[in-house]
Amino acid sequence: MADASTGQGNYLYERLTEKNFQRLCAALLAHVHPDARCYPVGHSDGGRDMTRIDGTEAVIYQVKWTSKATQNPVSWLSAAIKEEADNIRRLVRDGATRYVLITSVAGTAVPGRGSMDRLDAELTRFKRDFNIPMQLWWRSDIDARVDAAPTELKWAYSDMLAGHDLVRYFIHGAQAAAQDQELRNLVMKVIATQWEEDSKVKFKQVELTTHNLDDLFVDVGATRVSEPSNLRRPLPGTLNLGQDPADLAGAARYLIRADRPFTLVRGEPGQGKSTLSQYLCQRHRAAYLNEADESATGPAAPEHPADPRIALRIDLHDYASWLAGQDPFADDMGTAKKRLRRDGQLEQFLAAFLTAHGGGLPAEAATVHDLLDRLPVLVVLDGLDEVASPTTRKRVVNEIDSFAARLRTALNAQLIVTTRPNASELTEPSETLFETIALTRLTPELRNTYLHKWARARDISGPDLVELERTFR
Repeated sequence: MADASTGQGNYLYERLTEKNFQRLCAALLAHVHPDARCYPVGHSDGGRDMTRIDGTEAVIYQVKWTSKATQNPVSWLSAAIKEEADNIRRLVRDGATRYVLITSVAGTAVPGRGSMDRLDAELTRFKRDFNIPMQLWWRSDIDARVDAAPTELKWAYSDMLAGHDLVRYFIHGAQAAAQDQELRNLVMKVIATQWEEDSKVKFKQVELTTHNLDDLFVDVGATRVSEPSNLRRPLPGTLNLGQDPADLAGAARYLIRADRPFTLVRGEPGQGKSTLSQYLCQRHRAAYLNEADESATGPAAPEHPADPRIALRIDLHDYASWLAGQDPFADDMGTAKKRLRRDGQLEQFLAAFLTAHGGGLPAEAATVHDLLDRLPVLVVLDGLDEVASPTTRKRVVNEIDSFAARLRTALNAQLIVTTRPNASELTEPSETLFETIALTRLTPELRNTYLHKWARARDISGPDLVELERTFR
């Protein structure tokens, strides 16, 4: 209920700053009219805080806030309009057809004598002077729009809340904010942990496990083997004039931009499937950790995703061990059980994975679902060929297919599975859901690029490099 003595309604706009009140008004307008343009707060905007085009109508919105009770709101608002006279005339010349003033000031409703009716008479006069219809949103008009706004919009401006709204925020809003902070802390710790894990090449055969990933990575080519059979129409990028639609050029470049959500990547031993999975995840994580190298340019520069995802890289050997009752994240994994877990959904394993990589912060399957529902996520399941038992592999693949099906309801998820070519008719992810791509042999140009990267990593130069190149050729 409004307080007649103070003119305050349900919301304490006086507790907002002038800039935050303008942001609130912009949010209320954008909620009803998503196509409205909201100009940056605090800039020289030429008398237009927000604008909206509706057919042939061009509407200008200007916000006027005060933290003090106004004894004569009609005089105060009339003076505010006069101060904007030059701006209003210019806006009319530029095509404005309606002008709306938005204020935190409360009006009175007595017919004929109240401030609302008296200002309407002033606005009629201003209409003749400026040749544009004029309207005012009073405090009660803002109250009605805030009442109709989503709860999240109100909670974004919690300083203005009072009474029951404030109680609800203390009970639910503060809890939600705490949950958001907990989720953020967990995700950032996991990203930071995996950033360190994946920053080095994992190629033990040639003792290069200490070298930076970017120093040795080359983007191996790939071809599309099959599209998911549930694809009803060609997706963007399927047909490129002058280019074989199966030719995807660099695998990393393709997967960073891929518009297919689920991809099975096949590669021969030593072709760099795991290195590819590391590289993909690192490119996404770089944006969250401010590790992107903005100075790198040219065709060899690292590819940066336009819309970075939360990247989680999982070794499927670990998942298989977990299904068998072991703890792949413990120093002592324990003994594998004869029977696989009955409830072994990937979300449950991801919860254990998040806890292990998040410094012990607790995570449950509900945490994983919350993450998938609210944030864009990339999940890379690396090394399906490392699951040796056919029975376990079949179970792993079934869980992958079920997980992919559930990901259809996620916010913006991408799922990649890597494996060797399947010569034994072992179970693979569903062709209904997954596209399949295959890594190709290195071209002479890529072989030469890799040779020079390898030589730099081993500090080989001069005559030794010339001899190495001769031997290599």
